[in-house]
Amino acid sequence: MRGISGRRSRRCDLKELFIITNSGSEPVMRVRGLLRSLNYDGRLGLILAGSCVLLLLASLAGEPGRLLLRYDRAALAAGQWWRLVTAHVVHLDVRHALLNDLGLALVWALFARDYSLRQWAAVVLGAVVAIDAGLWLCDWTLEWYVGSSGALHGVMAAGALAHLRRGERDGALLSVALVAKLGYEHWAGALPFSASLPVVVSAAPGPEPRRPPAIIDPDPTPPACRSAHVVCLRVPRSGLAVGRDAPGARGRGQLGSHDLR
Repeated sequence: MRGISGRRSRRCDLKELFIITNSGSEPVMRVRGLLRSLNYDGRLGLILAGSCVLLLLASLAGEPGRLLLRYDRAALAAGQWWRLVTAHVVHLDVRHALLNDLGLALVWALFARDYSLRQWAAVVLGAVVAIDAGLWLCDWTLEWYVGSSGALHGVMAAGALAHLRRGERDGALLSVALVAKLGYEHWAGALPFSASLPVVVSAAPGPEPRRPPAIIDPDPTPPACRSAHVVCLRVPRSGLAVGRDAPGARGRGQLGSHDLR
């Protein structure tokens, strides 16, 4: 009887342990479910984390790193072709990199499982090639460019297209939002919450500053000689006008000279 009761007590202890363990794992399961719903789980989460760290590390290189990695037309013409790739990784500063990390996390949550990893690699490569070709062939005045925003726009366009093909309602909404954002930035400039510093610098000459019109006095006589109390005499070959107080004026006998050349 004691042996049977001992077995029963052990079974009860195991059941209680299982219940406690199962109840303690509920928060973990919820976190895992949330990460999976955002496409931040498993291999996808590791790739996202590595990409965000890469963007931050490139920005921590400071000004020397930005000068070495940015898209630079003169440097590309000299044969520094790596800039066609690194320009989309380097940023102006840490704040700029964090903004693009946030954008990457957003498009990752929306579209990460819409394509395979190989397909996404092809999408990113195609976006980079299209941006580089457009800058090189269509904008001769552009001096330099940095940032991942262009590639992120390509990723968002590919994801919205995948949703449209499946007939999902958010596909049309995402497409309209992307077109509206690009149109606003083209016609009105950067959005208020985007990077404050320019990521594209153009060398197009701006309008020359207006200069105030020159005021030409038709009377070459010095102002001091125009007084009714001053008599001015031009000295030949010297270009000087010698002024003397007129009779009856104060300070009689004082002379002054003015260059008329």
